[in-house]
Amino acid sequence: IPDVSSSIPGGATPTPAPVPVTQTVCHPTADDGLWCFALLQNNAPDYFENISAQVTLFNTSSEAIASQTAFLPLDILPPNTSLPVFAFFPNAPAGVTMQIQILSAVPSNGAGYLSASLNNIVTQIGWNGLTAKVSGEIYLPAESKAATQTRIAAVAYDKGGQVTGLKIWDGGSMQPGEKAVFSFQVASLGAAIDRVEYVIQSR
Repeated sequence: IPDVSSSIPGGATPTPAPVPVTQTVCHPTADDGLWCFALLQNNAPDYFENISAQVTLFNTSSEAIASQTAFLPLDILPPNTSLPVFAFFPNAPAGVTMQIQILSAVPSNGAGYLSASLNNIVTQIGWNGLTAKVSGEIYLPAESKAATQTRIAAVAYDKGGQVTGLKIWDGGSMQPGEKAVFSFQVASLGAAIDRVEYVIQSR
């Protein structure tokens, strides 16, 4: 999971648009850290931009012990799509609970984003389920404008449907009508990977 500490949106809306949170989960790391995810579902016909959320951890006495602002792996949440906001907490004690509050979510018509698509995707889950090798093609339609940035968010889920891993892949520029090949690996932070879902952003 790459560092997104520099990818902070410019401002938060006073009243964020309603974006349902469908699950929250935290995965401990070997160095006593905690990766926390909250899965957001966009059921609206519009895109959402500038999504941020406050993730707060509470101890067994219901006292707030840590809080961070969490962001999506992409700049947008397209219609009929789920993506998690995420945050890492170092030195987190055992037995904490997580609470999330949406800080900003701005409806958008998706202007400035291009209709790139993912084709021929192959997902190869490792024998122990802890990694998945993914590959495929990105296609930018001939009638599109040129893309200066292409990004894929690959979200791994376990058999119970909980987020268990996330990988952000950054591609370069693309010309209209061009195909680009991608290949990378997604690792699980918890249970074995059952499936991987993909969302692309091109602008």
